[in-house]
Amino acid sequence: MGPVDHIKEDPVVIKSLLPFELVDYAFNLWRKSGLQFVDDNGQVRDRVSASAVGKFIVSYWTQDEFKPIMDHIKDKIEEHVPDATFNDFRILKYTKGCSIPTHIDGLDTLRSNTHNVIIQLSSPEDYKGGKVIINNELYDMEPGDGLIYDFKVLHEVRPVKEGIRYVMNIRFHSDKEALTSNVLTN
Repeated sequence: MGPVDHIKEDPVVIKSLLPFELVDYAFNLWRKSGLQFVDDNGQVRDRVSASAVGKFIVSYWTQDEFKPIMDHIKDKIEEHVPDATFNDFRILKYTKGCSIPTHIDGLDTLRSNTHNVIIQLSSPEDYKGGKVIINNELYDMEPGDGLIYDFKVLHEVRPVKEGIRYVMNIRFHSDKEALTSNVLTN
């Protein structure tokens, strides 16, 4: 495969991958972290970076900080992608106008990541727009729902028109092929 080749593979959809308590844990991690500060004008600001791929804010976390989440989802993910090694733990924030254009993820030579797990944190009532599109198919997600997809699958997030959308993004690799995609409800 060349550097711009992509595959047409449906993502694995896992409804309620993360229970409400752990969605709340992720929000509290964000809110109570050292990533926010109050500036000279009394405004709360994020201590995070802008994405190099799209228009959104990305924050990075440690495996220890995500431990309660990983303890809950690791086995569920490995039912579809065996022997996963989880490397990157991120929370993405999309405000009005934020999006990700259609793309495939690049080769991660440092950690050999091959897959993403996206877990919806925000309620769809909290924002408008911001739809997830994978291989030209729209995926509606509720808080706690997860999508697992290969780095070589075309994906995008449409612009947020109003409100704020938060998702968790966990990157991992596996030397084994993913199992057949399907929809699960826990």
